[in-house]
Amino acid sequence: MNSEIGSAQHKKKLSTTNYSVFLVDDDEKILQLYKSYFKKFNKFKLYTFSNELDALSQISLIKPDLLLLDIFLSRLDGFKVNDIIRKNHILDKTKIIAISSVRTVQDKALLSGIDDYFYKGDYLHILYMKIQKILGRSKKNESGNKTSTK
Repeated sequence: MNSEIGSAQHKKKLSTTNYSVFLVDDDEKILQLYKSYFKKFNKFKLYTFSNELDALSQISLIKPDLLLLDIFLSRLDGFKVNDIIRKNHILDKTKIIAISSVRTVQDKALLSGIDDYFYKGDYLHILYMKIQKILGRSKKNESGNKTSTK
């Protein structure tokens, strides 16, 4: 069993939980691809935004569990969006996965406080595994278990 995914009992808890996920990407094809992929899972309420300013206006209202954030956006880059979100303490529990078609920004993303990184050229099941890992870890922390977030 892959230790990143966790125990069978933990997987069962994840599979029955509904998580709110924001996807911010200015590429409509990416939004449609991810929307189609995540539709087959009943555990996510996916909100898609092609404009980072629209996402920022909604994020404090909905307080998503996870933000899938493109790094290279049209107005603000993903690093600036991350900074804005991290300064808003009511969003402390929101996890962020940077998504990009440029591999060289991975280190900068992780050093900036973003929780994980996904390269758009990878298979979507890899992103799904990263999401399971992050949301499962987040759920453990909320229940009082001490689990490292790094």
